[in-house]
Amino acid sequence: MESFSGRTQAEEIEEIIKQFCSQYLNDELEDYSCSLLESVKRNRKLNIFRGRKKTWAAAVIYCIARMNFLFDFENEQHITPQLICSFSDSNKLSVVRKTDLIINTCGLVLGDKKHSGKEIRSMFDFYKTKAGFIVAKTALDNRLKNISQLDEKEAEFLRLAVDKRKKQEEEKLLKRMAARAEKNKEVQKNQLNLFG
Repeated sequence: MESFSGRTQAEEIEEIIKQFCSQYLNDELEDYSCSLLESVKRNRKLNIFRGRKKTWAAAVIYCIARMNFLFDFENEQHITPQLICSFSDSNKLSVVRKTDLIINTCGLVLGDKKHSGKEIRSMFDFYKTKAGFIVAKTALDNRLKNISQLDEKEAEFLRLAVDKRKKQEEEKLLKRMAARAEKNKEVQKNQLNLFG
């Protein structure tokens, strides 16, 4: 659908997003917002031709703000929901509903690589250890930094402590296995007595 100015609704929404970002955000967040608008345009379940252009623009910006923690006062790019709504002259409830619709329909998650900054993405990187534990990459990185700063004496102490702990865990496991085997013997003995 073309508007009277000869531009499509999508182009007008993108222009509103760019105006907001140039005034309140940086280029990186503008790129994320425009990328999200492209996803919204391609999604058949979302019809950007229904509803106000300014509300769609505000909802896209609101999504990016949520995904990049821009509503957090400690974020250097901090903005408020009221700023987005007043800039776009939109009702906050309408913007939040469209935001939720976009997030759910597009399957957006925190740490999304296409719509989140590097710092945010790193918060959602995890490793799985051989033992099956899930560990945050940031926690592991900090731990490795601390270990690399140990001197030889501290490193040896740490190695001995880890070995001692490992031995204790193995002993506990062997005791549990022995207790389980003893219990199984008792159950088998009782079953034999029933039939014998």
